[in-house]
Amino acid sequence: MGAKTVWVPAAAFVAAALLTLTIRKAALARGLVDVPNTRSSHQVSTPRGGGLAIVLVTTLALLVQELRGALDLNLFVATLGGLAVALIGFVDDHRPVRSSVRLLVHFGAAIWAAGWLGGPSLHFGGHTTQLGWLGYVLAVLGIVWVLNLFNFMDGIDGLAASEAIFVLLAGAWLTAGGSGPAGWGGLALVLAAACGGFLVWNWPPAKIFLGDVGSGYLGYLIAVLALATAQTNPAGVWVWLILGGGVFCRRHRDAGTQNLAGGTRPRGPPQPRLPVAGTALGQPSAGNPGTPGP
Repeated sequence: MGAKTVWVPAAAFVAAALLTLTIRKAALARGLVDVPNTRSSHQVSTPRGGGLAIVLVTTLALLVQELRGALDLNLFVATLGGLAVALIGFVDDHRPVRSSVRLLVHFGAAIWAAGWLGGPSLHFGGHTTQLGWLGYVLAVLGIVWVLNLFNFMDGIDGLAASEAIFVLLAGAWLTAGGSGPAGWGGLALVLAAACGGFLVWNWPPAKIFLGDVGSGYLGYLIAVLALATAQTNPAGVWVWLILGGGVFCRRHRDAGTQNLAGGTRPRGPPQPRLPVAGTALGQPSAGNPGTPGP
């Protein structure tokens, strides 16, 4: 592994960690918190929106790679749909957006990605089957499923980011033997490193959550990377299905069932902060259990 391969993910890690801290302070100042309720997995009101750091760091890395000619053009353009997902998530983090509007944006972004990358092929027993229009439908549904699955996992300390790191690194390693679009491996490393920087503040007990801005974007990019590798390495579809299905379905079943019952990740509207002297960082105050301390 060359020096350049190491310092780029390292820079992404540091930048994401610092940006997440800055966003956390801003979220506390604006009262943007997830308030615990009967469907929550956390007990303390926790700031949201830290995933914006992952969006900014990864987008910058994508632009640099594309300008250097180190990233496949179709893959680069496909990832731009993630900005629409992040934007609607950012708005929803600040004020509620109708689920139909969010879903429309999600499907639009998924169709955009499938249009640029194509649908997957099915490789089994040494034979490759072109799925035609069915492949495009499966690609769109798969992308929407993955990005919403990350939304459900957010709100559980350390879960979404740690699972993303595992899937990105494992997927990149297991499919490294097959050819893939230029730059996809580097993108996976940068995205995993950015998740690591965010995880510094999301590790239990979490000081901040991804928010819709980050959870949807993260799920979208992972799905796009899986679809991109499937174009030149059809057998890689099985790798991503095993990683995504085996890990996410189990985690989603065990930790996110109560969130599904409500149809969305629990959250609260912007809440005023009531500063209480002597309250520990990220812990509830005695007089106001639902508000993080300064």
